[in-house]
Amino acid sequence: MDPGNIAGRLHAQALAIVKRNRPVVERLAQRHRLGVVSNFTGNLAPCLAELDLLRFFAVTADSTLVGASKPDARIFQYALAALASSPDHAWMIGDNPEADIGGAARLGLKTCWLAPAERDQPPGCTPTARIARFADLEPALAGA
Repeated sequence: MDPGNIAGRLHAQALAIVKRNRPVVERLAQRHRLGVVSNFTGNLAPCLAELDLLRFFAVTADSTLVGASKPDARIFQYALAALASSPDHAWMIGDNPEADIGGAARLGLKTCWLAPAERDQPPGCTPTARIARFADLEPALAGA
């Protein structure tokens, strides 16, 4: 297998996912202050800028820059402080039941677990809402 071909295919798939989900992010950003909380490598903001997504987010909490990784409460607290929000007025949407859902829920945030329907919910994971596709996020938030 050609590594360049594999990388090109993965990059094209990632760009297609961004294109598909951008309208949801745009609509949410018109009504809410958004943030990204990510276990990342220090370059989250430039990556989002390259994808023309950074402008939708009021804060990026990159674990390398914050000095704490999910599920550590400090990374969520960093984002909440930057958003001037309390946990009871915030949501965490994520695909990792422990790092995303568990970490945020322990602070009192509402949570939305993004996972395929066939994926079993782990013991102790009790999200406020659950969606199978990012496109389902708006109705889930409105209904919760």
